[in-house]
Amino acid sequence: YGTNGFHLKFENASSLGNDSAGSNNWTPSNLAATDQMVDSPTNNVATFNPLVQGGADVLSEGNLKSLGTSSGKSYRPSTIAVNSGKFYFEGVITIGTAGAIGVCIEGGSTDNSMGKDDFSWAYHTGGTTRHNDVNSSYGSSYTTGDIIGAAVDIDNGTIVFFKNGASQGSYSIVGFSPDTYFLGAGDSTTGSSTGWVLNFGSDSSFAGAKTPQGNQDANGIGDFYYAPPTGFLALCTANLPEPDVIPSEHFNY
Repeated sequence: YGTNGFHLKFENASSLGNDSAGSNNWTPSNLAATDQMVDSPTNNVATFNPLVQGGADVLSEGNLKSLGTSSGKSYRPSTIAVNSGKFYFEGVITIGTAGAIGVCIEGGSTDNSMGKDDFSWAYHTGGTTRHNDVNSSYGSSYTTGDIIGAAVDIDNGTIVFFKNGASQGSYSIVGFSPDTYFLGAGDSTTGSSTGWVLNFGSDSSFAGAKTPQGNQDANGIGDFYYAPPTGFLALCTANLPEPDVIPSEHFNY
């Protein structure tokens, strides 16, 4: 790499500026050990989608944190969508006490609470599930600091939500049919300014809010606070099925 060259692998979380090629170490600024992610250009892990505006919420922490505003309710979907398989993700409310976490499909309005319409299903802080603006008794209420996990079974149309590792029961999604589903979270009450940090498998510290635990899925992928249930995977490109593309046919010229 030459006298002035350097090679930053970002392998050492306690010294992200370490030069693997020699002695030209960089000094990290405004970076903590918990800012090191496990995803990479060859395996991209989902985040909140910055291209889908959820009301007036503000994204930060590499699009893993969404902070609602007092102007109204809203939610954000994930960057990666799925139409088959089993996936697990986690979320923590770091600010506020009124939130919702779950799944959605295209066609609904993200300028409202998750579960408000027929295009989303959610677990609310009050201990209820909501779909098409109908609340149903479900599990325990949760609040700031609780870790909410969601095991989404696309093929069988169920979600099992967890509160701090404890299952709240299986939630059957009425009207679930083959479609493209996104995972997400957001505000559930106007004026709540609730802030979610989601972990699709890249950071079990939730941007420094928790002590990371380093649990992985069955494919050895991810960094989760709680171990994903058997058969459930991180939402990342490496866990998606191979596309039905034959280079000699689809890229022939």
